[in-house]
Amino acid sequence: MQNAKNPLFPRTLNALVKDLNEKQSYLEANAERLGIPSSELDVIREQVDAVNEAKAATDDRDMCSKHDIDVRNRAMRTAKGTLRRVTGYFVRDNSDATSEDCEVLHVYRRSKEARQLLSPPESAPGIGQISSKDSVLTVPFFDPATGRRGRPEGVQFMEAVYRFGGKAPARAEFLTDGSVCITASPMRLPMKPGGNVKVLHIAFRWIGTRGDFGPWSKIYRVTLLK
Repeated sequence: MQNAKNPLFPRTLNALVKDLNEKQSYLEANAERLGIPSSELDVIREQVDAVNEAKAATDDRDMCSKHDIDVRNRAMRTAKGTLRRVTGYFVRDNSDATSEDCEVLHVYRRSKEARQLLSPPESAPGIGQISSKDSVLTVPFFDPATGRRGRPEGVQFMEAVYRFGGKAPARAEFLTDGSVCITASPMRLPMKPGGNVKVLHIAFRWIGTRGDFGPWSKIYRVTLLK
């Protein structure tokens, strides 16, 4: 099970990629019993495939570029964030999940007496001054109710979704170029869209301890600086 010595994900590169694929296979094989919808499985499959493709591009150290490594690392962060959210909601906090599920997936489950499920997030994250330098986006975030930096009580992640170029969409759901889940402020995210794209549209929301989603923030427009 997950603890300080046995975290949800391995730390080394090859072990992490292997673990992501194994978690995907296990969740797909047990989706019906755990109540995991096909839409979640589709997202996991797409993101793990992206990790495999990006990892293959960096296996030849003589041929891979720094950009290839950034793409690989970003793909792994995205897949880890999604799997952390899905296993948290459909395994850790699911009464139908067994101790074997938790053991295989390295999910830590507290005892029922110690478990406290808090209310879903009711507000969007507070966002400070977003900056971009050397193609890295820095986003400080805070609890708008208290002004304190980072996540409020009852929130496990801040999710960011984004899209490169064009006009800002009417809704955050249309920001489909990428997504990532962050735990600590500020968020630092490498952004290399390629070509001459210099504009990024990005929005944020809280994800609660039960996998509940809070409302989206407004959509921010950011100029990417190299």
